[in-house]
Amino acid sequence: MDLRKRFSLIKKPRSVESAARFESIMRDVLPGYKPSAARNKSLEAAMKLLGRRRLAPALRRFNSVIKKSPEPRALSGRALCWWEKADYGRALADLDRAVKADGENENLLVLRSQLKSEIASMHRAGYRASDRLRWYGLDEPDRDWGAEAVADLTRAIAVKPDAPPLYVERALANIYRDDYPAALADCDRALELGRDDSELRTHRALALFNLDRPEEAAADARLAVDKGHRDAWPKLILGWIAASEEDYRGAMTHFRAALAADRKSHHALANIGRCYTELGDFNKASDFIDRALKAEPYDAYGHYALALWFERQDSPGEALWTCLNAALTCPADSRLMEKISELILKGVYPAEPD
Repeated sequence: MDLRKRFSLIKKPRSVESAARFESIMRDVLPGYKPSAARNKSLEAAMKLLGRRRLAPALRRFNSVIKKSPEPRALSGRALCWWEKADYGRALADLDRAVKADGENENLLVLRSQLKSEIASMHRAGYRASDRLRWYGLDEPDRDWGAEAVADLTRAIAVKPDAPPLYVERALANIYRDDYPAALADCDRALELGRDDSELRTHRALALFNLDRPEEAAADARLAVDKGHRDAWPKLILGWIAASEEDYRGAMTHFRAALAADRKSHHALANIGRCYTELGDFNKASDFIDRALKAEPYDAYGHYALALWFERQDSPGEALWTCLNAALTCPADSRLMEKISELILKGVYPAEPD
């Protein structure tokens, strides 16, 4: 999710109820506290700077407001500045303070859940991302960031139980945790509440695909495309379904459409390479797999596609070496482990590729 979408959660001024809650808290903490028109003006100026992605001057403005009053909207704005700078520790600290000051604001809970989901995905993304989190003190091994993200959204839903966007957000958080039954239930609840757009259909298709219900997943993915979904995911799902049926030419059509939607999609690049491998065009396969691994060196599927490329060319030792190397540096992946077991049982010894 980009800054524009995150910013949309906080750019509107607080509701009257939210402002009254905050002012009541501040009067309890600081006797004599009074709202300040100058502070409000400075806060709105900071928000405008953030909306224009002018992070440095926005940070200065937010710091000035927060120094005088820990306004939740200012804290969340500053958190977005830190987030854009990849300073996840400071971003989370500010969002924690904002939620503590206004725990009934569902948008703050959604924003914090999105950050926690991103941190959770980084923990799964191999040692390079984990090293970055260690710098910010977010490498607690026993902390379940994904569960915390879902808990924040459950808390937001308790505040507004009839808000379909909250169920769509929680569906995505559950997909990040591989909890596909819960994701499907949230998508169905959002449908019951009257929301039926491309984002919901994409989340539902992902859940159904991972629950081994390919026909229903394909139907939802096509609906997402028909409803104008712009990113690569519904096309990727259609491609995966076609590839699982060994229709590699049909799959490639979908994967190329996914690549057209997102030129940096390492998923699309690796899957196109896999299709070319299965069709016997090893030169084109090599080109796409190489591009995929340059785009995302720690993607387990890209290494799996490379291992298949070696194996199809009667180089099982290189295939095993590729899988073993990926298993050491990439997130855990069942396909890699199955391929390693399969090759070892065949008596293959690893051989480093030239």
